[in-house]
Amino acid sequence: MVAKQKENKTACDFTAYNCPGGIESFENGHCFPQLERNESSALDPSYRFDIGRFGEDVKGEGVMYFSTKDSSQFCGTQLQASVQLSPKTGPVNGVLQLQLFYSNHSVIFQIQCKFLDISNSFTHLNGLATAEYNSMDKRVETIQARLNYLDFTTIEMPSNHSISLYTSVLFIDKVVVRDMYGNSWQYCEKGTVLEDKTGQRYGLLNITLKKASC
Repeated sequence: MVAKQKENKTACDFTAYNCPGGIESFENGHCFPQLERNESSALDPSYRFDIGRFGEDVKGEGVMYFSTKDSSQFCGTQLQASVQLSPKTGPVNGVLQLQLFYSNHSVIFQIQCKFLDISNSFTHLNGLATAEYNSMDKRVETIQARLNYLDFTTIEMPSNHSISLYTSVLFIDKVVVRDMYGNSWQYCEKGTVLEDKTGQRYGLLNITLKKASC
């Protein structure tokens, strides 16, 4: 995968970065760098082409991480999504899916959320995804977004259960999507409700992210 990108001089680079919390922090979207535009990689230049190699010849210091797409070309514009929940949100155990639509492109974040109690230290949920290379930059003013929540608790209950079922309701205060170069798109509306109003397992919410900060 990396070798093919190296052969194509016009292709995007795999921009990797370290994550002090390790693989779990990376998978939960907690590590995300902010780079200068002229920085082609967060790696030592001599290490950039050693990705995927193991052994004493690898020149990088520590484990480096990066996100990829699931189809060619595999690199792209790496993004972080951050969802700020209101303290009114109750216990949750599920996946929050954030899908972006812009300029004939789409990106999907799968954000894990599992906690019994909301506190000041657990109000932010993060996730990572990769957009098409050069498809999202400062020229994109607005992004249409759709939020879905899949509640694992509902799925795990048998269909013939007789116990009163608690259905999670998420209250969202803010949604931010950012790239590595200081661009961000935001939605701010405190207490926005994402809930199941149709009897289906997904709560659904359509919002607009704007370039202007809020």
